[in-house]
Parts: sequence; C-alpha cells; structure tokens
Amino acid sequence: MLHHKQSSELGFSLMELLYIILIIGILSTLAISTYKGFKQSSFENTVRHDIRNAALACESYYAEHQSYPVFGPFTGTKNNQNFTFAPSYTLTISEGVTIHSVRQSDQSLDIIGTHPGTSQGFQYTRHLSL
Repeated sequence: MLHHKQSSELGFSLMELLYIILIIGILSTLAISTYKGFKQSSFENTVRHDIRNAALACESYYAEHQSYPVFGPFTGTKNNQNFTFAPSYTLTISEGVTIHSVRQSDQSLDIIGTHPGTSQGFQYTRHLSL
C-alpha cells in the first residue's frame, strides 16, 4: 500500500537547503577564481606574443638600417590594430595591448608591453642588443 507524506514531511528542511546553498557558493567561488586566473594568463600571453612580433619587426628594421627604431606608445583597439613605425614597417597589436620602445645608451632597444587586464604592475620587456 502506498503511504502519502503528511504536509509536514513535504520538501526539504531548512538545514538541507542551507547546505545546498553553501556547497553551491563554495563551488562558484572556486570556478570564478580559476576563470580569473585563466583570463589573466591569456592577457599576459597576448602581451608576450605582440612583443615577440614587434621584436621580429625591429630585427628586420635593424638588418636594413643598422639601428633599432624607437616607436610608440601604440595601443591596439578594436578598430585600429596596425601601426606603422617606419616606412614599410607595420606592427599589429592586439586589442588593449600597449607597446613602446626605449633606446638605451648602448644603442640597444627595450620593447615594453602592458595590458590593463593583467595584474597591476605586469610589464613584459624584450631587450634587443647590437
């Protein structure tokens, strides 16, 4: 014979609901912090990629002119990602990335890149020497 629950036995108790909410809160906290870590890493890798491409363009310029070009700062936007730093030399910079170069006293070049989505103070530098 089937027994029906009385009205006081229907559904979950308040404690059971609180445990479920607690578990969901813990899992969502873990997921959000992991997501932020992946996002941060992605921005940093984008900066490194753009710096690597800028370094290749600067090395190509050096091979032709025997000096490194000073350029920037250039910031890639959704509508503008290509920047000319010398006749026939163009850099493609990802959205949000800012790149500039600094010539050192020994005529070497530092290419510096940042992204606002990275942790505060993140800066990637590539040093090109003669």
